[in-house]
Amino acid sequence: AIVRHERRVELAFEDLRFADLYRWKDFENAQKRMQEDKSFYGFGAVERGNLRGAQDLVWPIPQSEIDTNPMLEQHSEWK
Repeated sequence: AIVRHERRVELAFEDLRFADLYRWKDFENAQKRMQEDKSFYGFGAVERGNLRGAQDLVWPIPQSEIDTNPMLEQHSEWK
């Protein structure tokens, strides 16, 4: 918890927050918190229509990587 808080504060404007949320499997909870902020404050960072469900939880494997290594298979959410 201490490390997560430190990364959130120290790296606030360095565009690493979403990568951390993905890595810690906390992205979905973060989206819910942003929606709650919007309903409480009247504005927020994420509109509900922008969410893609399962695609928001995994990133696609670049096609160039799949072409290079035929053993790789694209995530089912991105097929």
